[in-house]
Amino acid sequence: ECSSAFKRVQNGERSAHASYPPDIKGLWVSQECETRPGPEFVLRQYHFERDGSFKLLQHFYGDEWCTTPVYTLTAKGQLQMREPSWVVPGAAESEYTLHRVHLVAYSEDVVDEVMQRVNRSCPGYINRPWRVRKDDTSLALDEIDCLAAFHAVYHELQLIRTKKNFHLHPAVHVQPMQTLLFLGNIHSQLEQRASYRPTSYQPALVRHDHQESNDCHVCRLVAKSTDKSPPHLHARPRLPVYPMGDWISSSCETRPIGTFLMRRMKFTDHQNASSPTFQALFHYFADPVCSNATLTVLATGHYSPGSDSDRVQGATEFDFFVQSVIITVHDESTARNLNGLKGNQCAMDGSWRVDRPQDVTHTGGCIGLGIRVPTVANDLLKMDVNGIGHPLLYFGIAENPSEPRTSKSSSSELDLIRPTSYLPPLQQCQS
Repeated sequence: ECSSAFKRVQNGERSAHASYPPDIKGLWVSQECETRPGPEFVLRQYHFERDGSFKLLQHFYGDEWCTTPVYTLTAKGQLQMREPSWVVPGAAESEYTLHRVHLVAYSEDVVDEVMQRVNRSCPGYINRPWRVRKDDTSLALDEIDCLAAFHAVYHELQLIRTKKNFHLHPAVHVQPMQTLLFLGNIHSQLEQRASYRPTSYQPALVRHDHQESNDCHVCRLVAKSTDKSPPHLHARPRLPVYPMGDWISSSCETRPIGTFLMRRMKFTDHQNASSPTFQALFHYFADPVCSNATLTVLATGHYSPGSDSDRVQGATEFDFFVQSVIITVHDESTARNLNGLKGNQCAMDGSWRVDRPQDVTHTGGCIGLGIRVPTVANDLLKMDVNGIGHPLLYFGIAENPSEPRTSKSSSSELDLIRPTSYLPPLQQCQS
């Protein structure tokens, strides 16, 4: 069933329609409470007009279910589409101008904190008390830097992709057409967001209008929200993270610098003294619908479940000890690139052939692909269920993927490199 489910996801991606230039006119809303790096918990309501003007509402919350609103940022400005992205195939690049940003806070404590943070960015800017649920913090273009302490940066607008697809129910029931809007990712380091240009995506927003039926309850709440009346979602029980079994990607995933992949993971739980093991199969592609395979990476090892995360509500810390890696190249171009590496740092020099697996464990991984063996991946996992009750498994987005980890790293070092936000969820399947 896993192989057929994997094929269904691929076929769904290939049958989807991606428009260029992206048609973004209309109202777009979050499908769930989103966890941003930091972590930040946010719901987004974005409205774009035909002339390029926009109004963006970002509701920020104090918890992972988005039950307790803290403040809302509202941004107005102008967007101009540019050219197709050369970094992320299938996306459009654009530029934007902010005209005005305002902030509404929802408690006296938050108002006090807002006043302190704004005055740190712009000393003396606030000379009278602000009020709860009033947009006293309305800043014109030349004053927007006063919100630097809130990292009110909208560079996500610099990378845009839209996609229309049919939802396929696991029982292969076709649901109505749905249009998704993918905007650029934000940097995991808050202080670097203002200078970062996105090369992958955040969770997709869904178009909310009368032409496209939408049975998403969260979407409806976000669509009718305002800065004076933010959505209040319901908290759900936190599910224990028990990843045993097989899991596959629910979509063709985009990674930074225009990398596309689909994942397949298998976890076993040994009842004896040995550690539980994992097998991770990463299929990489050259295109945003995951049809042109470039290479496959098979990583195996054991893992150690940890405690609940102190930084990210609802998450559990896991450490993955990668012990072996096998790589298979699927196209001549990738084979040539790997054969151009010197020093036997990615199997033996010149040994790569299309569709012939190579074990790179004995060469310490493959430096040219950023793969090191052995290594430790300090991760963050969360479990949830989708709208029809099927399990979903979330892994963290690596904060510093280029930095090697060792089993001797201190706990404080691990806290800094452990993720604070999530990749798209994996869905469970039967092997």
